[in-house]
Amino acid sequence: MALFATTAVMTALAPAAHGADNDADLAVKSDLRNVANDLETFYTDHQHYPGRQALAYDGVRRVDIGPKSVRLNRGDRLAALRLTSDRGAYCVHVVRAQGASDTTKPWSYVSDKGGLVSGGCPKRFSKHIA
Repeated sequence: MALFATTAVMTALAPAAHGADNDADLAVKSDLRNVANDLETFYTDHQHYPGRQALAYDGVRRVDIGPKSVRLNRGDRLAALRLTSDRGAYCVHVVRAQGASDTTKPWSYVSDKGGLVSGGCPKRFSKHIA
């Protein structure tokens, strides 16, 4: 009987712990998509991705891309925004801030790989713009 009760409690708690990790992943992925969307809008308007002069990051939660702003989810921060040397593609990397609940793995948005990828920005994205 005690084994059954212990198993029932562990089973009930497992989804809650797993759900917190999923929520953190979803927040990071949402931030990545929002920043990518504004980068694509900038590209549509100007026919190139922004350089440092068109970007601002307050170091906390706000990323300005031209006239538009993205507010990152609480606990997330922009770790990298980089272009390829020919400025034809970009990579955005958002991470959880220290002290925030961790995601299950790191995520980036790589424009020429179709979007969200697991891991950080590949080395070919050498132009650090934010």
